[in-house]
Amino acid sequence: MDLKVSIIIPTYNRKNTIQRAIDSVIKQTYQNFEIIIIDDCSNDGTYEIIESYNDDRIMYLKNDVNLGSATSRNLGMSHAIGDVIAFLDSDNEWNEHYLENRLKYISKGYNFVFGRIEIIEENGNCVVLPIESSSVLNDYEELMKVILEHNVIDTNAVVMTRDCYDKCGGFHDNLRKFDDWDYFMKIIGCNKFKYYFCDDVLINNYRQNDSISYNTSTTWESLLTIFVNHQDLYRKYNILGTMMEKMFSVDYEGMSISDRLDQMDNYILASDLKSLVHYFVKAINCYAKNNHRITDERNLLLAENEKKESFIRELQIDQARKNLLEEENLKKEQYILELQKQVSDLSAELSKYNKKKKLTPLLRMLLK
Repeated sequence: MDLKVSIIIPTYNRKNTIQRAIDSVIKQTYQNFEIIIIDDCSNDGTYEIIESYNDDRIMYLKNDVNLGSATSRNLGMSHAIGDVIAFLDSDNEWNEHYLENRLKYISKGYNFVFGRIEIIEENGNCVVLPIESSSVLNDYEELMKVILEHNVIDTNAVVMTRDCYDKCGGFHDNLRKFDDWDYFMKIIGCNKFKYYFCDDVLINNYRQNDSISYNTSTTWESLLTIFVNHQDLYRKYNILGTMMEKMFSVDYEGMSISDRLDQMDNYILASDLKSLVHYFVKAINCYAKNNHRITDERNLLLAENEKKESFIRELQIDQARKNLLEEENLKKEQYILELQKQVSDLSAELSKYNKKKKLTPLLRMLLK
């Protein structure tokens, strides 16, 4: 077995962890590999850590701007020359026997090999992800049902032959979250590759609060994109309706029902997916039956509308008062102008009278 492995490591501001990741690769018992590090525009000194390695097997690429992990991995794969592609995030690490173990299955004819991971939390607690048993995950139909509902395949635990990339392309560039779920669903869902699930734990995944994986600001839109991209599979396994219901039963950062419907409507119009409407209606009905948020949102909207109406009424009253004052001021101005005209006319008459006849001292004094 002399397969060359291309190891793709995207990184962004990970100067404190990138060395641990690189060292875990260099210490592998299987040594025929290249390391492709894609720096997603770091500014914390990550490059200096990478530069300190005097190893010709390390290739360093840097994005001019921050593009995300999906685009970075795609860039790395486009430069890969290996027969096999593996992924490792810059804050995680492999067991030293990881590549040797996984390549045993690749050499047996499997194209896509994945396994369990151990999550190490910031407080030091270790948790092995409770995914399905190997008997379930090594049955294609059962695996499809699992991965359509759950993101169970971790990128760090995937080793695949190059033809997976050549035939299926890369990660979805526009997905800032769940791009791994979308990509591996595409590879396994096409049913062209032989896969194998390893029921062991050879990867340490360090959970950090600033990791992209736990930034939920784009969760809803990413989920919707995945469901739209793989709608045929969701229909085939009769799961789409269930997933739509889940999307409405979960509180994604307080995202309102109206906001969700607006995004769904945008996707339907953009992709002409009118056939999904009945699933959306079903999901909304389920949400309405099992969640009080619709009532709460309705009451909140009513309260906000009442405030707006009250504010409008105040504005209308203020405007009416303003109009009345302007009308009164206009009348006063007209009255003053009339008085000024009368005084001017009187002054002109008196001037004429003065020319004809001298005014008495008393009248002259009054006119001053």
